Amino acid sequence: MLISTRFCIVLLCAVVFSVCLIAQAPTGQVNGTVVDETGAVIPSATLTLTSKETGATRKLTSGGDGIFSFPSLQAGAYEIRVEAPGFRTVVQPVTVQTGAISTVDTHMQVGQAKEVVTVEALAAQIEYDRHTIDGVITKQQIDSLPLNGRSFLQLAQLQPGVTVSPAGTGEYNRQFDVNILGRGSESVRVTVDGATENDPVTGGTQQNFSINVIQEFQISSANFDLSTCITAGGAVNIITRAGTNQFHGAGFFFFRDHNMAAYPYLQRVPQTPNPFFARRDPGFAVGGPVLKNKLFFFSSYEHNNQRAARSAFPTDPLFASFAAYTTSPYNSNQFTERLDYHLNEKHAMFLRYSHDGNNTFSPSGDGTQPSNWGVNTNWADSGVFSIISALTPSTTNEFRFSDTFWSNSKNPPRQRSAPDARVSAARSLIFTASAVFRSVTTQTMLRKAECCAVTSRPTTIAGRRVRTALNLAANGSTKGAPAPMRMPSRPA
Repeated sequence: MLISTRFCIVLLCAVVFSVCLIAQAPTGQVNGTVVDETGAVIPSATLTLTSKETGATRKLTSGGDGIFSFPSLQAGAYEIRVEAPGFRTVVQPVTVQTGAISTVDTHMQVGQAKEVVTVEALAAQIEYDRHTIDGVITKQQIDSLPLNGRSFLQLAQLQPGVTVSPAGTGEYNRQFDVNILGRGSESVRVTVDGATENDPVTGGTQQNFSINVIQEFQISSANFDLSTCITAGGAVNIITRAGTNQFHGAGFFFFRDHNMAAYPYLQRVPQTPNPFFARRDPGFAVGGPVLKNKLFFFSSYEHNNQRAARSAFPTDPLFASFAAYTTSPYNSNQFTERLDYHLNEKHAMFLRYSHDGNNTFSPSGDGTQPSNWGVNTNWADSGVFSIISALTPSTTNEFRFSDTFWSNSKNPPRQRSAPDARVSAARSLIFTASAVFRSVTTQTMLRKAECCAVTSRPTTIAGRRVRTALNLAANGSTKGAPAPMRMPSRPA
């Protein structure tokens, strides 16, 4: 009892001392009303919500008006059991999606409680109390639809008004740009398990995730609710997978080369009449129980070894003889570890760590100038810790702490890192840029369900620093070059 009291005090203190900013919710919600056959509400009915995947349960009673609400639920399949004196027990399924409210109105029949009425399926859900324009890309779509490059963000274009375009690997760490309703990708907010993953320099994402890690993600286009936070161009709300009571795993190896691909730009050049291309993509994902109904794990690893063929056609006639399709190597490693623990019916927590490390030799822009090529290296880490507590039948609190780190550097090529590069042709300046971004975010969310969910999600940014440096070198040497240019750094 003492431990439970202290735990509640800690959570309440986190709410009091947090700054009231809103964060995009990585969870869903179940609302509904319990009525009898005549439509009269049934107060004080006992409801038990059980996860079909993990066995986790949560109990509450309907209010005096028959209304109930289960907030802060992980996305997945659930079963709701409704019991009331003098009525038959009703059991029906419900699916919870990221950032959405599922409505389950239960109609009770007069009879004995030991008689069970099982509802096999529910009608399509219509959200009458939300005006947000959004959509959810489900796990089935992520697993079933083919993707060239295996980036889950490509599936965002399944939503109306959303376009996805390649961003290139030669600069920073984003591979695809997401534009919503014509607005720029730099104004689209991207979160993973509630933690912001935006590139603070150019927009987009600062970290890439294996497609095997993604459970589902929500795309909000317009009329955002308070959970979407401050954004001008839409939001992408991503949820990672978790382990269940059954062991599941998959291993894969994807391969593609120039024999299975068209000639680049359908234009042959004498210097490289048959450019080489190969992509090797092995990996695995596995999850399951450590302690059944209590502790679960999920692990994923993916490696990408690619030798792409990029066009390098200088626009200056002086360098026309150097036109060629140049090999552009790209190597990346992505892995994720996640642990979920259900303390009891009131408290559940999870911890996730993800890493993305990659390097490539490729141009920053169109690649027409040899001096525009460089070695781009990224190192990104992120972690999230969350505790969801049902303090009372009508109050649920979520505490979330996230930490992200991103290091990016771009340097002139060397012979060993770019053997096919025509470095001697570079007569203009080669830029070396590096950026380091680190942010620490603490979030506390308090939800109070009355007739509908009233949500308050304070956020405190504990620290953020951005350092950017820019150096110039000509012909591979700093001799005679002007003094290095330094970008002003933002104070910590």
